[in-house]
Amino acid sequence: MLAVDWLMWIIFFNHRCEPLLHFAAQRLTRALILLFEKQPMKRELLTDSSRDLDEKFYRKQDIALLEYLRSQADEDNRRAQIAEIAQIDDPTVLDSLLQVGVTAESFIALGLYPLVRVAWADGSVSEAERDAVLRAAADEGISVDTANYRLLQGWLEDCPDSALQEAWQNYARALARELDATHLAAVRNSMLKRARQVADAAGGFLGLGNRISKNEELALLDLAHAFDKPADLQ
Repeated sequence: MLAVDWLMWIIFFNHRCEPLLHFAAQRLTRALILLFEKQPMKRELLTDSSRDLDEKFYRKQDIALLEYLRSQADEDNRRAQIAEIAQIDDPTVLDSLLQVGVTAESFIALGLYPLVRVAWADGSVSEAERDAVLRAAADEGISVDTANYRLLQGWLEDCPDSALQEAWQNYARALARELDATHLAAVRNSMLKRARQVADAAGGFLGLGNRISKNEELALLDLAHAFDKPADLQ
């Protein structure tokens, strides 16, 4: 008799609760869909953009350096290299960059490209302009005896093509999806501040009245927009 009572109770419970369970499952599914719609784009976008930027920025003569940077992929080395190129010492910003998977090699490309873009903004780089940019960059912390200096030096001899510009913009946009607004602003301000200071100092070394040209200003503006937070995440 006891077994029959249990069986009847189970049948009654299932009959009464099945609609509730179905409703709860529907609500949970909807909540998960909304949650994922509001989340930043999958981190694979940053990884793919990083790989593409590395391929475009590091030329054949830079492969040894690229492999070395990738071999120094532990967190302490990445933190030090990112801090150096970005001139950021805020540990919370550095932590956020490491947490989203930023690599040293891609961040170096992210930091150096604005200097290259501004240098080539007027369509050419004379020997005097190249020396002025390198001198200004050294004053801004890119020391002469470093790999970063050699990378910058190489790109001041070869004008970057539109493929590198697109790769850089895609990486900046992917990073903008991953970082919160405060940390993103810190990265953008650091990158563009150095580019502007180098352009201004180089113009001073060359004795230019208007130390930053109109084309350089437009390049800086375009670089800044690449870090804008996507509308769907604002």
